[in-house]
Amino acid sequence: MSSLGTSVVVFDENRVLLTLRTDVPVWIVPGGGVEPRESVEQATVRETREETGLQVKVVHVVGGGIAINYEASRIEFFSLDGLPSDLVPWNHVYINDALRQQTGHEVFLRAFEMRWPFEDQDRPRKVVERLVRDGLTLAEAQHKFTEQTLANVGELPLGDA
Repeated sequence: MSSLGTSVVVFDENRVLLTLRTDVPVWIVPGGGVEPRESVEQATVRETREETGLQVKVVHVVGGGIAINYEASRIEFFSLDGLPSDLVPWNHVYINDALRQQTGHEVFLRAFEMRWPFEDQDRPRKVVERLVRDGLTLAEAQHKFTEQTLANVGELPLGDA
């Protein structure tokens, strides 16, 4: 199953906002799935508010305050030269594209397809819990989830770059 999603790169001067997931301990930019009958812009605003407490427009922060929630155990701004080593790989692409756009360079539309590598449509936390019930430690289950998920992500060709 593939679905449409959105990711948000939020800058504060020379820092970028990342969230540490609660289900699988990796750093990510805020984002998530687009709901039925919801535009990508609406999903961007909703997902950022849900995951960070910030209210954003697609281009500018318009209010709110950072707030921990069930999806993120930590929310921090990181300097661009001090990004965490466990930032998911495709988020580096999003951050670099946003930086290129800020400096006036052309940015091409990117889309990533993720094929869910598990038998069912459980949320990540449920998959990790099932792997622990199957005998893995929590760390092993989180690692296996991350490894299998990343192996199923590919950039979709969208024309000439």
